[in-house]
Amino acid sequence: MREPAPDQVQTIEVATTPPTTVPFFTASGPWPEDGEIDAAHTCAGAGTSPAVTVTNVPTDVVSLGLVLVDTTSGNAAHWAVANLTPAELLVPGGAVPDGAVVAVNDFGVAGYEPPCAAAGTRHEYLLMVYSFDQDLELPEDATSDDLTAAFEAAALDVAMSAFTVTAP
Repeated sequence: MREPAPDQVQTIEVATTPPTTVPFFTASGPWPEDGEIDAAHTCAGAGTSPAVTVTNVPTDVVSLGLVLVDTTSGNAAHWAVANLTPAELLVPGGAVPDGAVVAVNDFGVAGYEPPCAAAGTRHEYLLMVYSFDQDLELPEDATSDDLTAAFEAAALDVAMSAFTVTAP
């Protein structure tokens, strides 16, 4: 900053302030981002659904929904759940909270289909957690396609987390 001129009566000091950042809504599971999921959650292990956690959920969010797809296999849906209560532990491992709507996945099962890669291959998966300002009205026999369409039409925001499965 330069010195004021002799005829200057006031000096203005410019102060820089760091920009404020709003934390992003995030979702995660028991895997490092873009890393390998624990075999316990795959067809090579017990095949139990993973725990899913969320952080920084906005206060106006009433419910959440999740979809897990295999991006290597044409986005085949392995798991789709709606009307989850916003809480840090969104879904405990191996279970779905009461009141949630569990869709029939692309394998014809209402629930979680464990990721499975053929011998010598690697598959990439994407977990998407959508936020809503309402519970969604869905039929009890809703499919993962039904949930995905409803999610994309009504979502306020989406958080994503990716992982892989590699078969020996």
